[in-house]
Amino acid sequence: MRIHPSIEHLAVPVNTLVPLENNPRKGDIDLIAESLATYGQYKPITVNSRNNTVLAGNHTLQAAQKLGWSDISVTFVDVDDATAAKIVAIDNKTSDMGGYDTEKLLDLLDELPDL
Repeated sequence: MRIHPSIEHLAVPVNTLVPLENNPRKGDIDLIAESLATYGQYKPITVNSRNNTVLAGNHTLQAAQKLGWSDISVTFVDVDDATAAKIVAIDNKTSDMGGYDTEKLLDLLDELPDL
């Protein structure tokens, strides 16, 4: 397993983070906010430590702000602009390329009493 040597997880004030300008991804802020309010934040957002720009998790940040959160869990990476752009692109593309095992998804949904 490869772990980037400059990764650090911290609770960070939301007002110190910079949303990604021209973010190509659209997200359901209300649904994310509902999830955060119900289950909390179970995975950190990814931020470039060079400029505090959010590379992955912009909609999670917006949802946290909507909920009035003062802090959010962040994974910092120290990357140049070209690498930051690649992280943004691959994070979005890998999400698009994923799929579901429909049978397993239906089984999971059947096991849940209420979403």
